[in-house]
Amino acid sequence: MSAFFKKIAVFTAFVFTLVLANAQDVHFSQFYHSPLQLNPALAGVHHGSVRFVNNYKSQWQSVSDLNFTTFSSALEKKFYTDDLENSYFTAGLLLSFDQAGSSQLSRTNIGVSGSYSIQLSPTFFVTAGAHVGISQRAFKTTNLTFDQQFDGEQFDPNRPKEGFNRTNDLNMDLGSGVNFRIQPQDAHPINKRTKLDIGIAAHHLTEPKEAFFIDGEVRLKRRYSTYAMGTLMLSDLFDFVARGMVQLQGPYQENVVGASGKIHINRNPAQELAVLFGSSYRFDNFGDAIIPHMEIEIQQWLLGVSYDVNISEFQAASSRRGGIEIALRYVFAPLKPVNKTKICPII
Repeated sequence: MSAFFKKIAVFTAFVFTLVLANAQDVHFSQFYHSPLQLNPALAGVHHGSVRFVNNYKSQWQSVSDLNFTTFSSALEKKFYTDDLENSYFTAGLLLSFDQAGSSQLSRTNIGVSGSYSIQLSPTFFVTAGAHVGISQRAFKTTNLTFDQQFDGEQFDPNRPKEGFNRTNDLNMDLGSGVNFRIQPQDAHPINKRTKLDIGIAAHHLTEPKEAFFIDGEVRLKRRYSTYAMGTLMLSDLFDFVARGMVQLQGPYQENVVGASGKIHINRNPAQELAVLFGSSYRFDNFGDAIIPHMEIEIQQWLLGVSYDVNISEFQAASSRRGGIEIALRYVFAPLKPVNKTKICPII
């Protein structure tokens, strides 16, 4: 690529960075492995008592130093009580960090999620959830240049930079959602695996201010997410998995659909082994990325890896190289006491 086109690519990437950073949240291509980011009502919607999920994503490393780095970590635990038959509570902790561009514009979120799940019939569950958190947005001017540093003939790094009232901002964040789970009676994660989750959530309910100037009125728009995630058990050894998600935030929309095949290599207790291969497609009006992905599941551990192959107009700068994403999940499923087993729904 010539020097001229490299400059154009970097400029395009810089503008692209500013647009996304001001308009959209952290988002993962493997949205199904980042449940609390998608919907607080997904807390506790899993087989097990405790779930721990880590997500990492790196984008646009092919375009100068304007890459996006995103990390998220979540921990959930279920709580059962004898007073509430066929239901349970879940409490969760969510931490996420996102950084992009020469300004190292970052967003750090930490919050707690809570949900209540109830079994309305042998095959139907409803979960309502809420999230309360604190969000900090910040940037650095160290690597930035401004027009006043040009004296008319050349760039002088010693000339004063742009002044800002502040370079970080702290806000409270609220969200809520509901999830519906349909599964066979006496569902089992190995022997009866068919299931369907459908849900909707609203994030940033108060639309917190994010302006770095004191008199600014920049607000983080509400984000609405809706999804369907299903597994169809076709045989003892093979599942068909399909997932779809739509997110709306101000004028922006994200749509992801995908399908996979999952092979259960070993179904023996304490020796479970399964692999999954598939692909997703993220699109708007013009298309955005093709996302091949694979997973390996060993007992309670799951490792998922995906790669965004950029197919939008931005491929002129990215050469189709979007970014890699890694998800690591652990589900702790201890045996329950007899009295808890009698009142605990299987989900």
